[in-house]
Amino acid sequence: MGEILINTDSLAAEIGRLYTLGAKIAASSIACPAVVGGGSSVQEIENLGKNFQSIHNSVSVLVANTVSFMENVKASYQKNDSNAAKNYTETPGNREIAYFFGLRIKYEQLWK
Repeated sequence: MGEILINTDSLAAEIGRLYTLGAKIAASSIACPAVVGGGSSVQEIENLGKNFQSIHNSVSVLVANTVSFMENVKASYQKNDSNAAKNYTETPGNREIAYFFGLRIKYEQLWK
């Protein structure tokens, strides 16, 4: 398995930008204009307004879900990195613990 490198500072900055974008989208309200008259052109304009409103709502949900996903990625990466650092102990001799395929094994057990 390859090493995954994540720059958490850049990730936090991009999460902030997405959060700001989501706030701007949520602050702008899209309402379909009232249509007067009849005919196929008026109906198409009304459909266009409804489609635009639907796209606006979908983009808002997409940005919110992306922010949530990125925050979870950041938290998970930081937690795993912290756990790996916490579980790594460097002591002299055979008491040093190696992590071999996720198992705690003393070096003396590896070389028997």
